[in-house]
Amino acid sequence: KLLLDELSCEILESYKKIKEFYKFKERIKKDYSLREKTLEKIFSFNGKSDNVERYFKNFSLKKFEIDKIKKDIEGYNDFLKQTNDYFGEPVEKIYKSGESICRAFQEIRKNKEELVKANLRLIISLARKYSPKGMFLSDLIQEGNIGLLKAIEKFDYRKGFKFSSYATWWIRQSITRYLAENTRTIRVPVHIIETIYKISKIVSTKFYQEYGRDPTLDELAKETGQSIEKLNYIFKVMKHPVSLETTVGEDDDATLRDFIEDQNTVKPDEATFNIALSEKVRELLKTLSPREEKIIRLRFGIGEKEACTLEEVGNKFGVTKERIRQIESMALRKLKHPNRIKLLKNFLIYGS
Repeated sequence: KLLLDELSCEILESYKKIKEFYKFKERIKKDYSLREKTLEKIFSFNGKSDNVERYFKNFSLKKFEIDKIKKDIEGYNDFLKQTNDYFGEPVEKIYKSGESICRAFQEIRKNKEELVKANLRLIISLARKYSPKGMFLSDLIQEGNIGLLKAIEKFDYRKGFKFSSYATWWIRQSITRYLAENTRTIRVPVHIIETIYKISKIVSTKFYQEYGRDPTLDELAKETGQSIEKLNYIFKVMKHPVSLETTVGEDDDATLRDFIEDQNTVKPDEATFNIALSEKVRELLKTLSPREEKIIRLRFGIGEKEACTLEEVGNKFGVTKERIRQIESMALRKLKHPNRIKLLKNFLIYGS
């Protein structure tokens, strides 16, 4: 089948070129009132360039015009010879084969159109089934047509299935894929959309009509063959996202954004507390010697990008890390003095 298609394409390409050649030949004949025998001599495979000039020299043509005609004729002659050699058939036969293929394609196209018209009701019924609010039915019908055309291309009658059964799958797939890509702000995979419609059908037909209630998760899991965890995930997916700019209140003077807490923003009382604490810590450290203050700041990262190790601080001061440890211990003992602790007493109570 593939080789036949490739051969048909090659014949069609040659057919178009041969058709173009016939039109060119007819135009030359008409423009210069040439007889058929003269034309055959000009376009013969063995024709020479000087022969072309000899036939057209009596028409008062300029040299570039004769050169153009000569170039076109030689080009067509080369093409006709190559076509003859490639297919091993006369050009006239290739042309007729091309005409037959074109007629066959036109017949196939016509049959496809009739098949689409005959199955339009099937497309409409499926489109109505999947049509959500806010979505034009015509859009889904158009997508259904695309699915039907795919079904027509791929259907194999030798399998023994009805065309309508085969086409239903392709139409449904085309519609659900369109819905998955266009009805939600965040795209949902097609298989999830299919499961959502399956759940909706079970809820609306079996439980509402038969029992007059919503199904439990266990009942849905049994009916759909899905796990409860998967169903919980699908229920989350079914929820449509809401814009933060959605207006709320009777006067529509506020948006949803105004009522959402920013977890990264520091609360006003915490900001005030931190500022006051920083001031007191700065005041407390000022009671130490400049060297002790700097070492404490470096060791605990107060006012620095990060805390430093004993060795890093020792390198900054040009002493050993043991000496830095001794100075740090001495400074901490000073800071623990009751007179100094009083400065932070209120903050310790607030923090606890």
